[in-house]
Amino acid sequence: MSDRSWSILIPTIRKDGSEIWVSFNPELDTDPTWVRFVENPLPGAWVIDVNYHDNPWFPEVLEKERRHAKSTLPESDYLNIWEGKCKPAITGAIYADEVAATLTSGRICEIPYEPSMKAHAVFDLGWNDKMSIILVQRHIS
Repeated sequence: MSDRSWSILIPTIRKDGSEIWVSFNPELDTDPTWVRFVENPLPGAWVIDVNYHDNPWFPEVLEKERRHAKSTLPESDYLNIWEGKCKPAITGAIYADEVAATLTSGRICEIPYEPSMKAHAVFDLGWNDKMSIILVQRHIS
């Protein structure tokens, strides 16, 4: 639902004690429903993460599907579909999983550089192995 739609709908709910119940799987953390109700809820709002494991009637057939999805889907897809997590903004990027793993492993870090000098990116695209990207500057002593 768009932000404009929420802006039109919400003021029309006027009776004392009225409630808005929203149940959804987010796509991105920039989606209007996510931003409005999860990141910036109104004072007094109840924001509850309810999932398949909270359902006492969750059938075995769905549990089999969920386990299969967990073993076959990319982690970000599984987390979005089955656990209601937002997709990373880089979903669909060729190296999305590698970038996400690199950010949490500490393989990407800030290093000193000289802003007045050119920086060069060197790519080793590999063949059936890992890819490497190295950023370098020529240093003159």
